Amino acid sequence: VAASGDERRLDPDDNCSYSLAELIQHHKGVYSEREVMEYWNKECKPLSQEPTGDDRSSASECKQSGSSQRAERRKDPDDGKVYSYEDLCRKYKAAFSMREIEVYWKEECKLHL
Repeated sequence: VAASGDERRLDPDDNCSYSLAELIQHHKGVYSEREVMEYWNKECKPLSQEPTGDDRSSASECKQSGSSQRAERRKDPDDGKVYSYEDLCRKYKAAFSMREIEVYWKEECKLHL
C-alpha cells in the first residue's frame, strides 16, 4: 500500500504521528525501509483528516520525549545483558516482528538504572 506524501499515521510505539518519510527516518539504522513500510501498513493507524484531541503529537513534538526513550536501557531476561531499545531491536529483528520486540521490551525487559 503506497502512502500519500502528506498522510500521517499514529505509531503505536510512541503514540506520535509521522509521515512515512518521518517514520523511515525515525527508525533509520534499526530497521530497513521495507520493514518500516510493513510496520506503517500493518501497525500504524491513519489519523483523522481534521485534528482532534485524540490525535497525538507530531514527530517534531515527539523528538524530545523519543530521545529519552531511546536513551533508556533495559535488562534482557534472555541473556541478562543491558540494551537500549535500538540495540534490542538489532539483536532480535531477524527472529521477531517489530511489534513482538516492542511488547517484549515493555513487558519482559526490566528497566536498568
